[in-house]
Amino acid sequence: MEQRKQGNGTAHFCRPAKRPMPASYVTALKDAVAGSQGDDGWSSLTTIGNHLRAHGKTLEESGCSSLTDALCASGLFDMRDLGGANKDFRLGKGRRS
Repeated sequence: MEQRKQGNGTAHFCRPAKRPMPASYVTALKDAVAGSQGDDGWSSLTTIGNHLRAHGKTLEESGCSSLTDALCASGLFDMRDLGGANKDFRLGKGRRS
């Protein structure tokens, strides 16, 4: 169960438990973010997706409905919201090697 702000109060959402993301897909996400980052250390969602596709990975392998969901579900990345669907990701603080 998840609790979120909604209007002036809160709402509770229940979702079925998700299966864990395969370790190979988590590794592919890390490689995609590291391999597509700009000079500022951030990777755009588009370049991450392109990197994954170029290396034969599909979203279906993650078990998530979107690439943003997969990146967030891994718990490894920081996200910078640039408005709309424009989001950038980097390996989370304390997880950089």
